[in-house]
Amino acid sequence: MQKIKAHKQAFRRALRILYWVGLMILYLCAASRPGVWLRDAFLHRQTDGSFAGRDEYGIYALTVTAAEHETQAVFAMNGKTIQYRIVTSSQENVQIYQDDRKIFAGQAIGEPGDAVLWAENGQLADYTVEGDRDCYDYVYDADKLRTLSGKIMHKKKNLLNKFMKEYDGRYAYESLGPDNIEEIEQFHEKWLDERKIYDKYHCIDDEEEGIYRLFGNCHSIECQMGGVRIDGELKAYTIGSYDPALKMAMIHIEKADVNYTGLYNYINQQFLLHEYPDAVLVNREDDLGQDNLRQAKLSYKPLRLEEKYTLIKKN
Repeated sequence: MQKIKAHKQAFRRALRILYWVGLMILYLCAASRPGVWLRDAFLHRQTDGSFAGRDEYGIYALTVTAAEHETQAVFAMNGKTIQYRIVTSSQENVQIYQDDRKIFAGQAIGEPGDAVLWAENGQLADYTVEGDRDCYDYVYDADKLRTLSGKIMHKKKNLLNKFMKEYDGRYAYESLGPDNIEEIEQFHEKWLDERKIYDKYHCIDDEEEGIYRLFGNCHSIECQMGGVRIDGELKAYTIGSYDPALKMAMIHIEKADVNYTGLYNYINQQFLLHEYPDAVLVNREDDLGQDNLRQAKLSYKPLRLEEKYTLIKKN
């Protein structure tokens, strides 16, 4: 799917593209998410259940009201408002109305909440839908990650205990915030320089855009940060967010100095214990198709993988 390009001078044209490839999918899944990205703006869930965010192009607001077979959504950009209604008698029969004018009739392919719209009138007939394994999210039992209990987690707990024993009295977990972002970025740059030596295919470049986008927006979104200091120096950090409706913690970034065996295991556990003690589920997001990252995430034995799909143009 092509990226949505929104700007002030083409507001109406941008919205026509937006509701077709972006907002319609966003509306279908937003009710169960802590927030959504809209270009460079993160629309974070507010206390009243709405979503709000901003970037250099404008201020955005989104309100979603869901019933059994109908979802109503109001999207505003710089004060200009458009209303949508999504009527779903079944996944095979989806109708979308913009200001009471029908703009879509077709079906939704995929799991509820992560569906891709498919038009009956052939507008997407030149595309196929394929599962994208590299983008599947890993969902875990939060208690298992906090306690590392059971035989299946024995190796993880051994690494954790080894770290705590070897660096006893020298390490400390610390809750961080936006005021620490400069220090976090400096550590991340050091981590990146070292990891690129071993990154034969430069696959870690794939995640850098998202990481720096999060760094740039951390002051305006509700996220939690944690770090581990060894001898007073930051050696690991992680950033996440929480959806109280799902009791799910989402771990967006986790980086640690690989010279300290067990440090990844320690910050993984401590971040959940300190920042998300009530979480039932943990979404550690995708593996970007990196073999080493995939094996690491599978080793923690996820409850399930959340599938994602890609639209591919034929020929």
